[in-house]
Amino acid sequence: MAKPEEADLVIWQGVRREGIHHTFDDKRPGLFPLRIMPIDNEHGSPPRHTHDFFEIVYIRIGSAIHLHGDSRYPIGAGDCMFIVPGDVEGFDERNNLCLTNVLFYEEIFGPYLDEFRAVRGFNEFFSTEPLFRKETAFRHKLHLGPAQQRRMMELLGSLEAELSSEKTGYRMVGRSIFVEIVVFLCRCFEETIKTGDVRKEFSGKERAINAAITFLEENYRKDIRLKDIVDKVHLSQSWLYDAFKSATGTSLFDYLTRFRLDAARKLLRESELSVKEISYQVGFHDPNYFSRAFARAFNEAPTAFRRKTGK
Repeated sequence: MAKPEEADLVIWQGVRREGIHHTFDDKRPGLFPLRIMPIDNEHGSPPRHTHDFFEIVYIRIGSAIHLHGDSRYPIGAGDCMFIVPGDVEGFDERNNLCLTNVLFYEEIFGPYLDEFRAVRGFNEFFSTEPLFRKETAFRHKLHLGPAQQRRMMELLGSLEAELSSEKTGYRMVGRSIFVEIVVFLCRCFEETIKTGDVRKEFSGKERAINAAITFLEENYRKDIRLKDIVDKVHLSQSWLYDAFKSATGTSLFDYLTRFRLDAARKLLRESELSVKEISYQVGFHDPNYFSRAFARAFNEAPTAFRRKTGK
């Protein structure tokens, strides 16, 4: 897509639109990676678009058809959904639609992302449901009840007021409110999927991704083809490729390469094997390619890394 003229760029409360792709208007190092963007019916809502940030969408009033990829889903007041970077989305048949978007980059979680992943409902709402939305026809959509809707509005109002105030410490307070929103949604979604059938369905999909990871880690020394992984987890190539990248943030073979390189670092520290021998040991056929890949990943050559370890 050609880059639009400057006159075509539109700023929406700290979000820039270029064509149909949105990004924070300023991504300098140190920029606070969190925005809140209420959109009211009279101001319209964005056309079909993508963005490079994560987005929590909460429907405050009205209804519409949510366009997600090539699918269409009815949504209404009290519905809440999570959109991942790169997804194409928009709205059609809007009827007095008013919504609030909470936009963020992953670094908002700081060093505590693993702790969030341990919270019941977190993986299901922020990973599994978006990943399998089309397959499940959005039947596991999160809809908040009246009391939950009131609480959600209180939290969103507090977040908007704090971020707009820019008072001393507003980033710390804003982050804490964001965390409260995330945990609140995890609890709500946990209630939504507490029936045995839904949890079984979700856990089955997660098991497929985990089976692929286990296969890669157990066989990384060997030649591995995509077909080998597909045969192991009994899923289609296209489904597995897309699902794995969405769930882990990396492709199957980028994951495999990194795992091999991590294994190589361990051998460089702990063994007397040569760099060439280690490259073969961890699944690389070309020692020169191994050295280049190692340097790209760790910003130093294998020989330089080994010298630091005293080997």
